[in-house]
Amino acid sequence: MPLAIGVALAMFMLASGPPAAPPVPVATRAQAADERRANDNAVALESLIDGQQTPSSRQTAEGPAAYDATRDGPCTRDGLIHAEVSAEITQRVQQAIRILLDGARVREASRLVLPCGFTLWNRFSASLVLQGQGEYRRYRENNPFGFMPAFGFGRSPAASYELHYETVAANDLHQDECGETVRSHALHLQICSSFGNASRMFGTSSDGDATLLAHYVVSGSELNEDFRVAEIAWKVDSLFFIPPPDAPGGSITLVLEDHGNLYRVFLDVPRG
Repeated sequence: MPLAIGVALAMFMLASGPPAAPPVPVATRAQAADERRANDNAVALESLIDGQQTPSSRQTAEGPAAYDATRDGPCTRDGLIHAEVSAEITQRVQQAIRILLDGARVREASRLVLPCGFTLWNRFSASLVLQGQGEYRRYRENNPFGFMPAFGFGRSPAASYELHYETVAANDLHQDECGETVRSHALHLQICSSFGNASRMFGTSSDGDATLLAHYVVSGSELNEDFRVAEIAWKVDSLFFIPPPDAPGGSITLVLEDHGNLYRVFLDVPRG
């Protein structure tokens, strides 16, 4: 081919652009458009769900954020209760409780860091219940029981851990019936727990600068102190009694407060 003709042909091809693609069938173009719309809708829906998820549902999908005392301060921002466990905490709690009943023992002490905006609901619950603005949350131990039983069935908290929760309705939370028994007998107890037996209960009362934890029984028309369990140097914010077989006489869950810090401890008793 003469050089002039070759150059002219090359310039014509550049000006004309690349060869046109074969026509796409109408059905294929419509299908591709439907797929794009479906993908766009899925992304939008996923974004909406992520924005509307409650902390309770997100905690199982994302997992709890690590607690950072410098960042979180005196409350947590992941919605969970952080139970701090250490030898120092155990020793401090044990020093605040003077056992008065032979065979009783203190175990599983931890310092509780509550989520921001929530306070302890201390009326009646085997688990820790917190109250926020128009919301109640029941927190459970990370084991099949939901609480920390004795005899080694629970997870041994050798390190700090977290308590997850479920949202509960206000009408699902009830006061222990021992409260009505205390009022009807004009006995001045601060809080009590009977586990369904209003004629026998554990309760706390003021004892000078300390709190007295004792067992009480209904005798005729009177409610009398049966035996004393412990003298506690701190304020008792909550107690809950679980009868045997968790311990020979049962276990008492105590939430104690000292200078704004909350501590949870289990107190096993030989009788109840």
